[in-house]
Amino acid sequence: MTEALVGFAALLLLSFMRVPIAFAMAVVGGLGMLWVASASAAFANIGQTAFDAAVNYELSVMPLFVLMGNFITRARLSDELYAASYAFLGHRRGGLAMATVVACGGFGAVCGSSLATAATMSKVAMPSMRRYGYDDGLAAGSVAAGGTLGILIPPSVLLVLYGIMTQTSIGKLFAAGIAPGIVGICFYLLAVQSVIALWPQLGPPGERSNWASRLAALRGVWGVLLLFGIVMGGIYGGVFTPTEAAGIGAAGAFLFFLGRKQTLAELLHHLAVVSVAGVILMGALLLLRLLTGGAVGTSLAAAVFTVVLALVSLGLLRRHAGSGENVLARLSGASAMLAVQLAAILVLLAVLAGISRGTTGAVQFIGSNGPFAVLSLLFCALAGKLTYSARAWGEVYETLLESAVTVASLFTVLIGALLFANFVNYTTFPDVLLEITRTFEGSPWLVLVSILAIYIVLGCVFESLSMILLTVPIFFPVIIELAPGFGLTADEAAIWFGIVVVVVTEISLITPPVGLNVFVLRGLLPDVSTTTIFRGVTAFWIADIFRLAVIAALPIVSLWLTQFVK
Repeated sequence: MTEALVGFAALLLLSFMRVPIAFAMAVVGGLGMLWVASASAAFANIGQTAFDAAVNYELSVMPLFVLMGNFITRARLSDELYAASYAFLGHRRGGLAMATVVACGGFGAVCGSSLATAATMSKVAMPSMRRYGYDDGLAAGSVAAGGTLGILIPPSVLLVLYGIMTQTSIGKLFAAGIAPGIVGICFYLLAVQSVIALWPQLGPPGERSNWASRLAALRGVWGVLLLFGIVMGGIYGGVFTPTEAAGIGAAGAFLFFLGRKQTLAELLHHLAVVSVAGVILMGALLLLRLLTGGAVGTSLAAAVFTVVLALVSLGLLRRHAGSGENVLARLSGASAMLAVQLAAILVLLAVLAGISRGTTGAVQFIGSNGPFAVLSLLFCALAGKLTYSARAWGEVYETLLESAVTVASLFTVLIGALLFANFVNYTTFPDVLLEITRTFEGSPWLVLVSILAIYIVLGCVFESLSMILLTVPIFFPVIIELAPGFGLTADEAAIWFGIVVVVVTEISLITPPVGLNVFVLRGLLPDVSTTTIFRGVTAFWIADIFRLAVIAALPIVSLWLTQFVK
């Protein structure tokens, strides 16, 4: 018990000395383990913790969602989201601030990062609000607060981490985050309305859009809806796991990013060439399966999918190019050449499988993995054609590099937090805390309020990721122990507490003195003072307190959608 308290004090001291939180947690965790155990145990803890974090398959969802968010940011979907929100809300007093909040919510649904959401929307929304004479505090405050929605509305990196740490279903956590995210948007809109009711001059109305313009603006957000539907629909429908969904989302965001750099004719041409080549390959693969007497189910399904894609692509291209042009004849040469090239790669893969596993291995590779290999090669071919056509190699490299830096910083914080958590768990602190908790079994809500108060205080010092990694291993067992007192099962309490933790963490992103979203905006808007931004977010974090009270007091808000997740 004493060792853990000394460790927390040392961690706070290092934080106030401006030591990066990841290294502060790692140092205290390593030295703490040396103190309570031995040098060999401390070094073993450091090595094993770093290794386990690096090779954990479940954690691979983090870099994939980060990559997905970065490609979405590069694709500038934020422009369409803001345009659609502005079309419906911009004519009201404070409407541009409200449109910013709604656009941030939509962008957070495919980005998953609060900092990226705030940084991106500041470039889109701030010029418009300044053009109409908005107060800098209200304008910057709406961007900073709206950006916090990115860590709650799925996909969310923090919810993924919480799910992995507590062994809670990530799919159910994502479902649980939707309603609180919508509630958060509504409370933020009320915050803007309240500010405008008191000081109307802070948010003058913009131009009114007619219904034709509004419907046209809505058509611009189809990319967000499609990507969100594929990723979340696949998870909720049980089609694929969250890790697979992250991979599909990253691949989809990559293609969407490249597709937006092409004209419609170029995009349809590349899609038609690749899909016709796919028909040739899938047909050959299906014929081979029939001749060898193998099962044709998977190959047939893949072939049907490819044929449908090719027919749709050709139909759209023919319609775009004009009925007088023989599209199929024009594409046959390019498609045949691509099919030969991909077939050569497929044969090479089969030969490599045969070298390692014998002739039977090569046949089995073509039989069992052939359809998947063909679809993967078609994806790579389409991505390569789009990248070459758009001359986007530089942007792709920058996006990958930016994602690598972000993921490296996330894993550094993760490893540091795990080292500190291992040290705390090795002491008697968790057991003492649980014993204290049992004395409050008759008033579990008092315990919850105390935990939330601790989170709000810590949020003034720590950033969101380190705060969750630091506290969840300590407070999670307490909440599970008190679950019956909240009228919940252990599984329900795990999901509900995860949402509550993320919501209270959102508050830390806009409260002084840390307020990471505030400092991100301060860097992007050098002519706006930190004091002005903190003044602008005051109404929003007050709204967050009310939202936190609603979500904590009414678990059904978080849990209702989880019943539909398989």
